Amino acid sequence: MAASTTCCPGCWSGWPASCPDEYRVAAVLHPNIWHGHGTGQIRTWLDRACRNGLTLIDPLDGWRQALIAADAVIGDFGSVSYYAAALGLPVLLGAASGEVLDPDSPVGLFTSQARRWTQPPHCGPNWSGC
Repeated sequence: MAASTTCCPGCWSGWPASCPDEYRVAAVLHPNIWHGHGTGQIRTWLDRACRNGLTLIDPLDGWRQALIAADAVIGDFGSVSYYAAALGLPVLLGAASGEVLDPDSPVGLFTSQARRWTQPPHCGPNWSGC
């Protein structure tokens, strides 16, 4: 699963075409991304990725079930990544700006200690520039 709180949906456009076939990739975008850009714009940005196998998860109703079913999460400083870690799932942070978090908060401590996504984005969102 991939989760994003603030990253631009356009960063996901080439994903997951080159992921191995045995993986199903689901994306959870924060409700504010949907609200700020609108459903039509999000679906337009992610049309290619969805045709290549990306599954968009409803940010209000479906994310909990998808998280429970996930084998791993690539995310950012948002709550989905934090909940994934609390469930014991492997979590890699693709983007996690410490500037917006209290470093002593639970999420701040989590993001300061979590592993970072350092692989080229051949099988993951391209967070450079987001």
